[in-house]
Amino acid sequence: DGYPIKVKLKHFFRYQNSAEEGGAKLDDSPLYIFDSHFDDDSVSKQLLQEYKVPHLFNEDLFQLVGEKRRPPYRWVLFGPPRSGSSVHTDP
Repeated sequence: DGYPIKVKLKHFFRYQNSAEEGGAKLDDSPLYIFDSHFDDDSVSKQLLQEYKVPHLFNEDLFQLVGEKRRPPYRWVLFGPPRSGSSVHTDP
């Protein structure tokens, strides 16, 4: 239905690898992880320090509005084959 749910990662991995009924390998549209707050903990912050923006994308005009006013711009997405969202336009 398009509503977000919260699931422990260990349960998601079990779902992702399952070929039984209710598992991702049999789902027509498997679930996927979309996390827009992954940078809230110390491990993720360390990953961000190691990441370098590719030179083709160095210009960031949203930095002009400040961190509090800029729209979300960091996400982690992963899932099994055939997972994901349909083509859409963000509001």
